[in-house]
Amino acid sequence: RSSRFGRWLAFRVASGVRITGLGRGLEQTGRLSEDGRAKTVEALDEFAAMARELGATRIWATATAAARRAVELGDDGGVRALKRQVQEAAGVELEVVSPELEAELSFAGVLATMMVNGRDAGAPTASSVSAASGVQGMSGLSDLAGDPQRVLVVDSGGMSTEFIRMRAASVQSVSLPFGAVNLMERFVKEDPPALGEIEAMREYARERMRGASHAALNAPGAPGVLVVVGGTAATLVSISLGLESFESFYRFDRDQVSGVVMSRAEIERILARLVALPYAERSRIRGMIQPERALVMPAGAAIILGAMDTAGVDRAVMSFAGILDGMAARLRAVGRSG
Repeated sequence: RSSRFGRWLAFRVASGVRITGLGRGLEQTGRLSEDGRAKTVEALDEFAAMARELGATRIWATATAAARRAVELGDDGGVRALKRQVQEAAGVELEVVSPELEAELSFAGVLATMMVNGRDAGAPTASSVSAASGVQGMSGLSDLAGDPQRVLVVDSGGMSTEFIRMRAASVQSVSLPFGAVNLMERFVKEDPPALGEIEAMREYARERMRGASHAALNAPGAPGVLVVVGGTAATLVSISLGLESFESFYRFDRDQVSGVVMSRAEIERILARLVALPYAERSRIRGMIQPERALVMPAGAAIILGAMDTAGVDRAVMSFAGILDGMAARLRAVGRSG
């Protein structure tokens, strides 16, 4: 479908999201989920067809932490089968990218959208985008795009969490082997989650961030802003703004929502609401982006709060950018040079 991305980011004309559960149960079985593989192949086939319909001459498909972890845990973990199935169904080569490349692409995506939107994560505007406490709009982001060393990006995914900063002319990153999916699987056994389960999960995330993120946080100069990318960030904004559905989320005016800042208090409020409800009720919360995401949102919110603790900040910018935007920017640059 066409979307507002045409104005928001000139080289991106369509978007679609599917939650496939590729990494569910991975730590227990050492293999990518068969059901997740099938759903991933189906989604990539659909996206490749969309791309070709829109005139794409090159399609770049990537797999990240779940595929990397599957290889680490066993002989192959089903990754070769996934790549073969994607090639056969969609006619696309699936590339398993390194943590370093994933970090570079995520950071590039954030910078690309900063330059296009011209908004600043440094100072809130006088008017907020929502009446909800702790949610504000931003202005002047292009200033940070001109000084990227002030930006600390946290990419919170299903199977890994990355801290990313610029150091001189290169990207410095630390990849932690936990995300919303494997933290929920490891710590939460009850529905709704028990208070002790959530506290143990939060402490685990904080401890590992405290030690492993030092290199990324130790780049010259204190970070000017914490930018969080990923599905959890987008869903927190959607819940806070009370958007009606996934479709309305992508139709919502990007000039109002992109670069939304959320306070620690607002994220804590949403987390408390999430953990008080069983999954069936969480999935129906107004603003929940796709019912499946309700399964892992408590862990996703806990990771973002842990990142804020680690960075020593009380608010963070929730970004709609990420690895896909970085991939699009790189493809565009290759097209221009070629």
